[in-house]
Amino acid sequence: MATAASIPVAFNQSVTFTSIFNASCRFDEEFKYILLPVSYTLVFVAGLVLNATALWTFVKMRPWNPNAIFMFHLALSDFLYVLSLPTLIYYYANRSHWPFGVAACKIVRFLFYANLYCSILLLTCISLHRYMGICHPIKALSLIKPRHAHLACAAVWAAVVVCLVPNLVFVTTSRIP
Repeated sequence: MATAASIPVAFNQSVTFTSIFNASCRFDEEFKYILLPVSYTLVFVAGLVLNATALWTFVKMRPWNPNAIFMFHLALSDFLYVLSLPTLIYYYANRSHWPFGVAACKIVRFLFYANLYCSILLLTCISLHRYMGICHPIKALSLIKPRHAHLACAAVWAAVVVCLVPNLVFVTTSRIP
């Protein structure tokens, strides 16, 4: 029987409040060995096709306006990350076994964080460009040229690469005990 100070749980066990507060929080991660390979496969297929199509469309489109420049770089960032997904699909499908070596591990982690930070910064550039176009349309026409968008994208890529150098140094593989 459960007392007032305990909580009934399955299989006729009871957990007291003190055991709840003294217990460690364990997260069962078994689901990731099915969920992540399936979801990464879907993202890989869709991302490869759609980002390649977007990049091809942008390459064929001339002249580029600042918005197209930002969107090209956003699609490029996503495309580079999508290229790393097959290794992660294999990794999770084989229950956290990484046979690709340290260099591939560093590249995959680098591409993940580069995509994350480039996406954030490029979406910020797009938002600022749209803000200027809506709130200051006349000034934006004279101030924001494609050259400025190219410089902003170069600054984004440079900042991200410089900030991720520690990842290239400190990311490594290890044996799971």
